[in-house]
Amino acid sequence: MTQEQEINEELARWAGFYWFEAKAKLSSPESFATEVYQCKGWHYPDGSNCFELPDFVHSLDACLKWLVPKIDGYRITGRDNKPKAIAEAWRNLPNFISVIAEAETPALALCLAIKKLKEEK
Repeated sequence: MTQEQEINEELARWAGFYWFEAKAKLSSPESFATEVYQCKGWHYPDGSNCFELPDFVHSLDACLKWLVPKIDGYRITGRDNKPKAIAEAWRNLPNFISVIAEAETPALALCLAIKKLKEEK
């Protein structure tokens, strides 16, 4: 698993996604046969299921939909003469904490900032 995949999965679990595995038995009265189906995937916080997680580290849309509602605020900026994005994330309670992260893309910078914020006590 790459570092980006680890960050993606860690933030997904923090946002309420979880992995599930289920087995179902289907019986056919005509053939007296029973088949077992196995279902695996990610359960999303909105109640839906999918085989893959949103790609937070590459998609600002996914970050804004699933991660940003769990924090109190954010800001993404760039610096002159630098091809990197800077993201700041903060929370207000129980005490105000603000963190900053820098990365090659805005989505990754925001993910790194949220990860830092999540780790602050």
